[in-house]
Amino acid sequence: MALLLVLGGCVSVQNRTAQLESPTDGAVIVRVLPDMASSNQFNDLNTGIAFAQIPIESGSKGTQFVVSPTRDGTSHTSIFAASLPPGKYRIESLTIHPCDVLCPIYVITVAKEFSQFEIRSGRLTDLGVLVRADSPGEARKVLLAHDSAAHSEETETIIHESLPTLNGLLAQPSLSWLPETVPGDMPGMFAYTISNSFGFISPVALADGSFVYGSENGVINKIQQNRKRIFSDIGTRKSVESVLVESDGRWLVAGELGLLKESQDEGRHWKDMRGNLPFGVTFSLHERNNAIFATRLRGFQVSVYRAGIGSSDWHLLAQFDMGPKSYMDGALASPQSFLVKDRLIVTLPGHRLANLDLDSGLFRIYDLPGTILHFSASDDGVLRCKCNGGIAVNPYESHDLGKTWQDSAAPRFMSMPAFRDNRHGVGYKFGFLGSASKMMYTEDGGNTWIETAEPIVPFSQLFYSKDGKTAYAATATGFLWVSYDDGKSWAAP
Repeated sequence: MALLLVLGGCVSVQNRTAQLESPTDGAVIVRVLPDMASSNQFNDLNTGIAFAQIPIESGSKGTQFVVSPTRDGTSHTSIFAASLPPGKYRIESLTIHPCDVLCPIYVITVAKEFSQFEIRSGRLTDLGVLVRADSPGEARKVLLAHDSAAHSEETETIIHESLPTLNGLLAQPSLSWLPETVPGDMPGMFAYTISNSFGFISPVALADGSFVYGSENGVINKIQQNRKRIFSDIGTRKSVESVLVESDGRWLVAGELGLLKESQDEGRHWKDMRGNLPFGVTFSLHERNNAIFATRLRGFQVSVYRAGIGSSDWHLLAQFDMGPKSYMDGALASPQSFLVKDRLIVTLPGHRLANLDLDSGLFRIYDLPGTILHFSASDDGVLRCKCNGGIAVNPYESHDLGKTWQDSAAPRFMSMPAFRDNRHGVGYKFGFLGSASKMMYTEDGGNTWIETAEPIVPFSQLFYSKDGKTAYAATATGFLWVSYDDGKSWAAP
């Protein structure tokens, strides 16, 4: 039963779910995807949406329906679905909680000129994807943009997997936004959110000196040697979590809501490769011995699946219980996997990892020195984590693939470093309590770190070129610094 509230004696507010509350109800579903700089720094979660019924009589007050999200199978997207009585509606507001616990909640009020939709009895209104982006040239303003059509195939999958109470509404064609209410510049705004997709996710260096990386809004970027960016739209508004360039040159990308696609022509065309891989979020992709390994999360269960190169026939190799995450796990503590020779190291937030033998499928579970905030593995088999073992977050290292852990010589406020071999590496130490941020380098495998340049922006990714001659530091917006001397000096390319 809906909870009825009254605000100021004039506007009633009801909490609604996807459970049909009346035989005359219809339902609405919309996916809200944050595609902005803050979502790369925090969780930036959409924690609520308010739908306002438009009164039939001018001057009268309508009802607002408040809906909480489901995030089954998502990493950035929040899915809102609700049973609503027939009528015309608009989105009144979005409630945002930037970082789970420590950040204040804020509310985005949506302009009354924004697009409207209709609910009909026994029908589903599919509003597709609503992208929340930074407004160009207007600080502290938010751009909301949507596309024009219902997403029948993707919506059906979400409903079958996560919202079965709405299955009965799929028998008829879905409704969508009311065309006459959609602002004329909406297609342009939506196209803007695609071409300016945020995120610098899973960068992969190529042999020709270029590299590719993913973003939050279904875009893969390639940075050429001349630093020109070419972006490829994979055709769906989902957050990309992993990018793999296979040995034969194919691009494979994976992410939330079952996303798994392949391109054989460097992003010009894309083919779905999910096949029989179960619904969920794929956070990591790896290639070894003509096989692809996908690390997938659904609920609190982490699974590793294997398929041949170019195949969509996936086979379960191993499965682990992640366990509930603590509030200290933070936005970046999603399960990840790292290929170290014949082993796959799979992190299981809060404070465990799995050491998986890819040939036999046998594994061991090891405890970490605290709950995971950041994690990395270098080619020489050294594992590094920033883990919270109590009050403070400290850096640790393991030289036996996770069995034992020791304190690291890395500075506490340094992000996860990048290494080109077992001695040379680069790091970024962010400023704290008024101190300046610094770029850092090591020539002894991380036993000592030397400070160098003072960056003008906070960097979120460090990585090396394929030949190891160039180190890169990147932000979520794609701003780059490069170093040709193993981190001793840095400059914009």
